[in-house]
Order: sequence, then C-alpha cells, then structure tokens
Amino acid sequence: MVAKLFSEIEQASEAGQLFDLMCDFFCGQGFGGICYTAPATADAPYILLERGMPAAWMATYREQELHRFDPLPGAAFRLGRPARLEELLANLPNLNRDEQAFVEALKTSGIDSGLAIPTYGAFGRPGFVGLTQVAHPDLLDQMNIPLAWALAQQVHHRMEQLQIRHPAPALSPREREILGWVAKGKSNVDIAAILSLAVPTVVTHIQRIYAKLQVHDRINCVQKAFALHFV
Repeated sequence: MVAKLFSEIEQASEAGQLFDLMCDFFCGQGFGGICYTAPATADAPYILLERGMPAAWMATYREQELHRFDPLPGAAFRLGRPARLEELLANLPNLNRDEQAFVEALKTSGIDSGLAIPTYGAFGRPGFVGLTQVAHPDLLDQMNIPLAWALAQQVHHRMEQLQIRHPAPALSPREREILGWVAKGKSNVDIAAILSLAVPTVVTHIQRIYAKLQVHDRINCVQKAFALHFV
C-alpha cells in the first residue's frame, strides 16, 4: 500500500493532485488539518496549500501574509527533523515583535498540537508540512514518524519538479558527458585528462552548462543536474 502511494506521488502531474495524495494519507492517520508551504524563489512562487485547518486562522494568515512572520518553518529547518508543535514553540530563538505576535495569535487559533515536518528540495528550496487537529491525544506517540517524514519529503521533491517554470534545458552530448564527470567530483584538469581535451575547452563547456542550468557554482550545478535527471 505504501509502495503504491509513493508510486502515485512520483507520477502525479499537478500540485493539487500531489497535495490530495498527502492529505488522504495523513487524514487516514488521524490528522484533521494539513498544510504545506514553500518560500518563493526566482524559479517558483510562494506556495501555501491547506486542508482542514481552522478557517478563521487561515483567512487571517493569507490576508495579512503572516508567512512573513511565521517562525515555525525556520525552526523546523534548523532542527532538521520532524518535531511536535509544542517542542518547536518551547524552543524558539529570540523573536522579534511581529514573530512574537504571530506565536501568541497561533496559540488562540485552535492549533495547539501537531507535528512539524521540514523537507528539502533538489533545487535548494525547503518546504514545510504541518499536521494538526489530531484525532486523539496519543496519535503522535503511535504514528510512524519516519514514514511520515519520508512521504512529506517525497511530496516536496515532486512539488519542486512541478513548480519549475521553464522546461529542462537541452545539453549537448559532450556537455552531458562533462556534467557527469563534474557530478563525480572531478576537477577541470581531471576531466580534460579523461576526455583528452584542453583545460580551457573543458572550462568553456562548464560555463555553457552553468548558463543553461542557470547556476553559478559546481554544487548548485550538480544539485540541479540530479533534479533534472541529467546524471
């Protein structure tokens, strides 16, 4: 059943379809409220999807653009693992006035228990999944949190693929070959020796690859190459 769900996530072609798959799973686990957010980037807009969250709170969240002051996603990213909402709220760093006001408003919104899940995308954009409105007090003790994290991560990864505005760039066979060696950690000198090319020729090819992938360094180049299945 789980394998089938992950397969459906990988094959989903729309953000709404992906979110529905995630919601159906977590609702079946006993959560009445599910939200997914990801920050805006140069390639994709800010995204907020939710189901079953307190209506008044979500209306205010959207109208006042409270994501600007929401400290929970950042706290979850820094922690680097799923955490209970109570744990995050108890261990927030020093907050500014707007962030403190957000936390106080959250406490009166009807969201008093749940799970915060950080996710990480292939293009460097993080995501955040919030699960709340728990069906019974022992739900978080009984659930399979590693499975929940894996599913949320897979949904975010697929969301990232769907959010990219531009189609994958076309790389020449030589560019793909060089990109493969870059992904293996080879230096320009190494690649030149392997392919019997001059080092300046390799440098030129890599500069063209950077331009096509819209990146500026090797790390982001490799990340995007993997995300686009070039390597």
